[in-house]
Amino acid sequence: MLKVLLVEDENLIRRGLAFQMNWTDVGCVLVGEAASGEEGLEQIEALHPDIVITDIRMQDMDGLDMIRRGQEICSFRSIILSGYSEFDYAQKCLHYGAIEYLLKPVTSEQIRDFLMQLKENILHKRSYISQLNTYRQEIDSIKPLLREQFFQDLLQKSPDNETIHRMEHFLGLQICFPYLIT
Repeated sequence: MLKVLLVEDENLIRRGLAFQMNWTDVGCVLVGEAASGEEGLEQIEALHPDIVITDIRMQDMDGLDMIRRGQEICSFRSIILSGYSEFDYAQKCLHYGAIEYLLKPVTSEQIRDFLMQLKENILHKRSYISQLNTYRQEIDSIKPLLREQFFQDLLQKSPDNETIHRMEHFLGLQICFPYLIT
């Protein structure tokens, strides 16, 4: 289940979305609600959500600043809710990685549709990262063999400088001429 944080200063909208959405139907769980950007930032730090749904204009800290500062704490995707159709806001939202900029009033169906898209993207990314980590572990497990082969090649075949530099970087070595390894 993906963790969702809902940040909206208008209590009626926030509570309405919280209760009208069937979060589990879209593979999500609502882990927190916040009524301000500051509170949202605190919850981002505490909960590490996968998705943040936020209003753009709030009293103490706007949604864009909260997203920008929150991204320094953890990685999440965001959906922006706004009563303003100004292009400048939408452009800034995209710059901060927002997936969607929805104009209020929004329906739970609109949110559900975007959550489904985000869920697929996030799960695909997680699968990719998991596969990448598996490959890294496999490469790390054969590095001793590669290091041994490289030393043999270094002594027997005198590889070119480009090959030496690539292997130095890959194996975490520093080779000084004439083959002093540090």
